[in-house]
Amino acid sequence: MKKYNLLFISTITLLILSAIMQPTLITATSAVNADSVSTTQVSLIDTGKNDSYSRLAIITQNNALNEIWVEGSIPAEFTFTTKQNATIGSPSTVTDTRAYPYAVGYAGGPSMSSLTDPWNNVDWLHIDNIEDIPDDEASFNISVSKNVLGTISPGSSGMFQIDNPDIQMLELYLSVNKPGNYILYFDEDAISTISPILSYLVDPQGNAIGGFGGSLPTVAPSGEVARDYFIFTTEETGEFIFHFAGAKNQISFDFQMISPMNKIKFGDQYSYKDAEVTEVGPDVIQGAISEEFVQVYNLDVSAGQYLHHNFDLLWGSSGSPTIFLATPTPYGYSYNTIDTTGDDDYTFIPFDGTAYLIVINQNYYEWNAAGPIRNLLYYVTTFDEVTEFEDYSLGEQKVIKISPSPGRTFIKIEVNKSEMIHFSAEDVDGTPLFGILNGNPDLTFLYNDPKEGTKYVPALATANSHSVYMFHPGTYYAHIDHPGNSLNSVFLELTSQEFTISSSVDHTEKTVADPDQIISDLSNVEFNALDFDIESGAEMQPVIFPLSFSDFVFDLEYNITLQRLDNSNIAGKSLRFELLTGIIQKSQFNNLSITSLNPIADYGTITLSALSDNINSITGTALMDGNPFLMGDLEAYLFMWPYDVELYNGSEYLPYDESDLTFKVGTSDRSGVIQQQTFKGAELVDTQLNDIDYTTLNYNLQGELDTTNYDKVLIFINETGMYDWWQFAFNYENAFLIGDALIYDNIWLDNSGPNTINTDIKYIGSSNHSYECGIVPSTYWILIEATPLVGDVITYNINIARYNITAFHTPIIEYDNKQTIGQFFANLPSWATYAGIGGGVLIIGVVVITVIKKKKAI
Repeated sequence: MKKYNLLFISTITLLILSAIMQPTLITATSAVNADSVSTTQVSLIDTGKNDSYSRLAIITQNNALNEIWVEGSIPAEFTFTTKQNATIGSPSTVTDTRAYPYAVGYAGGPSMSSLTDPWNNVDWLHIDNIEDIPDDEASFNISVSKNVLGTISPGSSGMFQIDNPDIQMLELYLSVNKPGNYILYFDEDAISTISPILSYLVDPQGNAIGGFGGSLPTVAPSGEVARDYFIFTTEETGEFIFHFAGAKNQISFDFQMISPMNKIKFGDQYSYKDAEVTEVGPDVIQGAISEEFVQVYNLDVSAGQYLHHNFDLLWGSSGSPTIFLATPTPYGYSYNTIDTTGDDDYTFIPFDGTAYLIVINQNYYEWNAAGPIRNLLYYVTTFDEVTEFEDYSLGEQKVIKISPSPGRTFIKIEVNKSEMIHFSAEDVDGTPLFGILNGNPDLTFLYNDPKEGTKYVPALATANSHSVYMFHPGTYYAHIDHPGNSLNSVFLELTSQEFTISSSVDHTEKTVADPDQIISDLSNVEFNALDFDIESGAEMQPVIFPLSFSDFVFDLEYNITLQRLDNSNIAGKSLRFELLTGIIQKSQFNNLSITSLNPIADYGTITLSALSDNINSITGTALMDGNPFLMGDLEAYLFMWPYDVELYNGSEYLPYDESDLTFKVGTSDRSGVIQQQTFKGAELVDTQLNDIDYTTLNYNLQGELDTTNYDKVLIFINETGMYDWWQFAFNYENAFLIGDALIYDNIWLDNSGPNTINTDIKYIGSSNHSYECGIVPSTYWILIEATPLVGDVITYNINIARYNITAFHTPIIEYDNKQTIGQFFANLPSWATYAGIGGGVLIIGVVVITVIKKKKAI
């Protein structure tokens, strides 16, 4: 999952945490007690210019959430920006030094994924003076804090008094000594200081884990809620960190373990029915966990198991109860909603462990004109294990029966090697429900990812009831449902065939002199008809052609031609077909998936009339926007799939019934038109260049672009150190249309991409220009393109400046000798003030930024 900067996102109004949700912007303006562990220094020279400022890259550890505090000797403005230098939120301005230390926001936050994106765990802080700086130095302490209350164990509670109301993002350690379900209540004093929608939990291994929160009924009509709560499930033991936002001085907690009512055995029925009671109100659940509020059942589960469950909610109030089946994952638990209508429901179990059925009757009472009244709860539930699977082998054609009871047939597929497979599904009798057949090809085949849990195999391309997939060794599952409209069984025919991997096709290198050159070197490729048809036309077997490039590839194109002379079966007749094409490449992330570099193109219906000899030059590009990409040494393929092939017999189009169809296929690229060079030795600067005079600037990179041989320049920037701030100034001579971009190699990709490189187009226009930005990797490329005014030669002058800013990595801190609840964790530095009993803040890092004789222009 992508990790969002928690400084500036909007408040979320729902919390069902199978993924973690993030807090909203909170700012503070007062002192904090702290302890510093590291210091560094950055100096700036006097430029006498506007916007002479300092930068800081704050790199936060995964799943940490830190409050950023500043202290300075002069007033200043503090701004967080994107890497593109766009302001995030509103700047924080300190006009009086007596306001220091000052909290400017937060950095970091939770991520449910095991992957860490280096682009997303950095916050760029910009510090600018707002008045003239005295002749002596001006400096700033930048501190990263953890606001820790203490440790609480199950069965205990406590009230906290925080005398500094500006400490707003807090942490509470929860000591867990056995696996199970836990509930943390907030605010017994009826002061609503914590919102469960601004909360998340980190387990002892440092993983952000799921949970869910809500509120109990109110203590009076339209009054304060009795308490808020946060429930989580764990198989881990140790200390968990509960992150939350609190806005008041008094905060109370009550931490309890929820004991299971029963251990579920497959085939047994379990029921719960509230007893009629006369006493209702918030005092019912102020002490121990009440069954009227929450019930928990546990059951042992195994990886690869399918659970069949039935939950029939007979009594329940509007909006209540909330029901989850919590299943184990490597990073906490996944909370799955289940059907409560009494219909059959199923859950796939990806990991061994204990699952929990959790029923939360949060609205167990409500208010009416006469006072509080009970909302009674009554349900019955059963659980079974699916034990019957229809075994299916790739390459098989098989008719599968789906009976009205139980109404679902499960398919199990064992795969021993990596294969590209073409699947077809057809209803033989009745209307069975199957992903490929009913418009959900991406949710058809699931498998167990050993790191992430349940995953679905994405379809590379789909046409009618046919889809193409990449399978790797492992076990896969699918299911077919009965439509439920009759008592008769229905039948589905499932057919699959492995792709044909053709030999490499002819390739053409285009030149600047002939950019529109038609690809003339084409290879004959035979497409075989499949053994199964559909009513709209014959299906041809998709074909992939291997591509091999070890460096940058620019304008990779393909050309497809159909010639009547190559196909004697269609002599004198009209032929029409649909066509899907594209370039696909194995993922650079894990080599386990195929990713389309450009969306698979659908050319629609293509017709070869009886009067035509050829269909010429069906062309396409491999990448959107024509940007270059780094192919590297990984496998890549040209994908081509003709389908719905029909031949005109003189009166109507009928499915093409011959065995094969031959196309001519070729590829081309224009990589040779890129002039490549390497640059090292960027100027190290203390501040940005302003009011640039492009005629006198001392450029550190110059060159010529001869457009008779090249039309682009690709410059490899080879520096050291990640997380830096850069400024670029471009001057062109004899150019009227110019453009430049930054290209970053594949330093990151998540489950969905990017899978090649990131191209960041910075400028398209006709004038000299400059820009600045934050760049995470130490190496990258500059791509420039220009059109000459006269002649063929363009001169380019580039100044590349590197700020060499401080990259402030917030350290991972091991907390030793933690005290009981209500005690501080750390000593205070000389500049911190006392925050009051019950509040503790640990500064885990400090950086000192020094400004030397910097003036703000008037």
